[in-house]
Formats: sequence, C-alpha cells, structure tokens
Amino acid sequence: MSAVGRPEMQRRLAEAFRRRGWAYDLTTVPAILDEIERSGTVDPSRLADRVSGEYLNRVGASRGDVTDAIAEAIGGHTLAPQPSATPPVTIDNRNSINFGPGAQIGGGANLNTGSQISLRGGASKEDVLDAIATLVTAGLGGEWNTEEAQELDRTIAGREDIAATDLQAVTVRAAADAGADGVGLKALAQQLAAETGSALLAPAILVAVQSLH
Repeated sequence: MSAVGRPEMQRRLAEAFRRRGWAYDLTTVPAILDEIERSGTVDPSRLADRVSGEYLNRVGASRGDVTDAIAEAIGGHTLAPQPSATPPVTIDNRNSINFGPGAQIGGGANLNTGSQISLRGGASKEDVLDAIATLVTAGLGGEWNTEEAQELDRTIAGREDIAATDLQAVTVRAAADAGADGVGLKALAQQLAAETGSALLAPAILVAVQSLH
C-alpha cells in the first residue's frame, strides 16, 4: 500500500465524485478523511457509511455507488501522516502582496472545470483549508474552476480565523503532496490571479513559492 497525503487523497475523492456528477461539499469528503485518520485504514464500505442520507438523496447516489467511488479513488492507499511543522515563508522584493480587505488582482476569464466544491455556512477552519488544498492540487494538475476559486476567496475574506500564513502553509503542504516545484506553483498563482481576480489565494500561493526554492 502506498501512503498519500490528505490534500491528494481529498483531490482523488473529489475527482471521483465529479466524474459521477456529484457535488463536492465541505462535509462529506472531510468526514471520510477524518474516519481514515481515526481508523488508520481505507475500508470503502465502512467509509461510505459516513456519508449522510441527505447527501445521497441530493446527488442521487446509493451507498454502494459511494463505496465504488471511494474504492476507485483511494483503494489500496493509506493516509500519510501530516507534517508536524511547515517551513517558514519569506516575502522578498520580487513579489508585492497586499492581504488587505480591498486587495485586487485583475482578470476575469474562465479556467478549466475541476472538482465541484460547495461551501456551506458554518464550515470549520479545517474544512475551508482542506478545500483550498483540493483546489491547489487540482490546479497543479490543470483543473481549476473559476466560480469555486472565487467563492473560496470570498469565504476566506470573511473569516477572521484564517490568516495569510494559514493559506501559505496549506499551499506548501498541497504542493509537496503533489510533488510540485516552485515553477509550477508560481505559474498556477499567475493563472489564478489573471483569470479569477483572486485577492487572497493567488497572493498566498505566490508567497508560498518562496519556501520551495
């Protein structure tokens, strides 16, 4: 069995759900991952039991369908331990970054369609950061969704418990799990900035690039 980091495992689950036309939300997949962390094993049938009946009804899926999706996405893998610390991130004079509430980076074209993410009221800090990690790893694979990135940006702006350093740390972890280098991450940040008008995610990714050099 190979070990996979939480952001990459979440990306694989989100992609398996997307292929079946199921919306990804900030409750279902994180609950599956939490159970994997708790038990230390990937048992698709047992993990499918963590999915609520409300979600199954909403997407028109059976529990067996979810079992198959989980097995396809992460069967035969284990969850890699989370790193205990994140390398410090330094801003140098190559990047001018404003994390203030009115910060803007221009643009407005569409990016590729990636995993569907539905943000719900009351989402925990961990769930929002997990969603960011999913978008980063999907983006590194060439799959961004404009509306989801913009919705995440708006959500982050309204969260006092999520700081710029949190965004940078989760980006570094997601990039490491995806095996990305600074060049790929910088290209992703530039694309995100140009095509979504991101005021927070793109600058955070640009800062995170510095820790990968």
